[in-house]
Amino acid sequence: MEIKFKDRFDLMVKLLIKNEDKLKELYELYAQLDTNNSQFWLDIAAEESKHARLLENLHTAYTKENLYINTNVNFNMETVRNNIDYIEKCIAVCKEKDIPLKYLYDSALKFENSVIENEQFSIFDLNIQQADNIISVLKEETQKHIEQIRFNVNKMLK
Repeated sequence: MEIKFKDRFDLMVKLLIKNEDKLKELYELYAQLDTNNSQFWLDIAAEESKHARLLENLHTAYTKENLYINTNVNFNMETVRNNIDYIEKCIAVCKEKDIPLKYLYDSALKFENSVIENEQFSIFDLNIQQADNIISVLKEETQKHIEQIRFNVNKMLK
């Protein structure tokens, strides 16, 4: 059965929102495991929650205006699903075992980099001002997460 264009767009956005919500959950768990940097993890978790709400708002605006996917992009839903599955496995592992702090930072870098590398937000047409503004914030904050995580890794290595 063929997925209708609007249904595909809705599914894509829901996956992106779920990915952000799962990252929030993971980073809240990391805050419990890395007590010396718990505020760092809680701050990033709060931004992931903000990202999910921004995506919801953007989806609502697109739906209201009957705007949908940027057709010039090759969005791979399977990549996002795999990322969500991996985040869920990380959550389960962290709840069961003592995890080295390096693992927390390595996995966080992997997740944040995957958002940028896979251009997950590119499904929105950036010729629309609201989308351009929100996507800019999402990209900038994700890049900031990467820099903050790297900074903390470097601190740990000293």
